Amino acid sequence: MTYPIQETIIYVFSTLISPDEHLVSQVQRQTHLAFNILNCDSVLNNINIEQPYILLIDARLNEETLFKLQNHPTIKKAQATALVFAPQTPNLVQLSLWHNLAGYFYENAPLSQFSQQVRKIVNGQNCLPKSLLIKFFQHWQAIHHQQDNQMVQVKLSLTRRELDILNHLQVEHSNLDIADSLFVSEHTVKSHLYRIFKKLKVSNRRQAINWAQLYL
Repeated sequence: MTYPIQETIIYVFSTLISPDEHLVSQVQRQTHLAFNILNCDSVLNNINIEQPYILLIDARLNEETLFKLQNHPTIKKAQATALVFAPQTPNLVQLSLWHNLAGYFYENAPLSQFSQQVRKIVNGQNCLPKSLLIKFFQHWQAIHHQQDNQMVQVKLSLTRRELDILNHLQVEHSNLDIADSLFVSEHTVKSHLYRIFKKLKVSNRRQAINWAQLYL
């Protein structure tokens, strides 16, 4: 879908870019679009924006912040999202969870190319690099061919209580919240988490949540 350029706002979510930075002024001049810098609190508090907007997320943010953003309402409401200053080696599991992902701009992307593709995204086009799309395809092929049986076995190995805990993890409940909800001790929850991590072959709760979002 194409959105009227004059009505579309570009928001840049970054703690590393200031409104007067050369990148912002140059891209604004080349695209004739208004760029607004958002801070962490603005996004995580679910800003209310009436006009259509495109959200550019600085991929240099720490993993914890990017994880919180993956399924945040502000991300879901955006007409399109894109990662900027993105690493050459993408985290395919993390990227697969982004809503309306339409761009992936590497750290060394030329400014003119970046400006041109931002305008294309505003006009409803997908600007994901071909190399990234190939990696995505190969990633999902590998999951399909190698993990079908394995995932079935893992799912069958999870108890009802372990599935309940995974559901609580996905809405970011703490161990204490889970314990209160299930009427068990916090120690019991930790024991369940240890067994869940072992069955899923993950090392922390973020990885467990990613697994649950992909396979449950």
